[in-house]
Amino acid sequence: MIKTSDTNQASASNKNIFKFAVFIIIAFLIILKIWFVMSDFLGFGGNDNNIYIEIPQNASISEIEEILYENNIIDQKIAFRLYAKGRYSAFQYGGHIVNTSMSYSKICESLSSVGVSKKVNLVIPEGYELSMIADACEKAGITNAKDFINSADNDNFNYSFIKDVSGTKHRLEGFLFPATYEFDYKTDAYVVIDTMLKTFEQIYTSDFSKRAKEIGMSDYEIITLASIIEREAGNVSEQKKIAGVFYNRLKKNMRLQSCATVQYILEERKDILSIKDTEIDSPYNTYKYEGLPIGPVASPGLSSIEAALYPDNTEYYYFAAKPDGSGNIFSKTYEEHQEAVAKNR
Repeated sequence: MIKTSDTNQASASNKNIFKFAVFIIIAFLIILKIWFVMSDFLGFGGNDNNIYIEIPQNASISEIEEILYENNIIDQKIAFRLYAKGRYSAFQYGGHIVNTSMSYSKICESLSSVGVSKKVNLVIPEGYELSMIADACEKAGITNAKDFINSADNDNFNYSFIKDVSGTKHRLEGFLFPATYEFDYKTDAYVVIDTMLKTFEQIYTSDFSKRAKEIGMSDYEIITLASIIEREAGNVSEQKKIAGVFYNRLKKNMRLQSCATVQYILEERKDILSIKDTEIDSPYNTYKYEGLPIGPVASPGLSSIEAALYPDNTEYYYFAAKPDGSGNIFSKTYEEHQEAVAKNR
């Protein structure tokens, strides 16, 4: 028989355990809440994107905090209100550029400055891939990266140079011309992409198409080759020489063996490719398949396009990057190439 005193002790022990468990849970939730508030207060965890917002004239602090919250600039509205209460009188109406990684202090400082223009410059360097361009647009506060890629892959763009593109990773890869653009913050992705395609159409003239036919290449093949040249050349002065190497290899039915085409396949880029990487079965892999890849691997600039159209007449069949990234060492034979690679390890 269990004694009553033993039963009471067991019951009391269970109650104490329950109380302790409740205390631990409450303490954990309080600490978690403090962490979220402090992260928001200090700007931790933001994705470092610029966001354009507009503060209406005579907007209340609650209206402003709602604008910040809806644009993912702050997560804790009450905490921001308490912090900004004494600073709210200095806020200026109009346009403001606020970064998602800003602390409350920096946000208040930004909102206290004179309103700015809704325009933003977008710089797209030569050799950027479509996904990199999408990320640049999002970081600048122009359009969401996912929306950009979705529009590029699925929307209808009426340009003859992309009419018959199929089977590629991104059908517009190579044709979003690298340049400096000016857009409004929060511009529709379609408008951004169409502007870049129009720029390409202006750059790639009928004379370029005529030259492509003269050397037995289609316009699409020229852009594909130009994109590889863009990614392989250490500097602009080498682009035509590298183009000459690739044409020599194409004429001999040699594989291009371009690292840039393999890098395009990989989700994470590497400084040095492994043997396994070069054996990936992909129509982009020029280590595995002869000829050009199925499509461009980046957006080539004007000089790379011209190099693909007007290559140097050279006797080189190989090139290897210098360790300092300043350029390449060119070789006529495989033996010379191997020596160059060995010397530069």
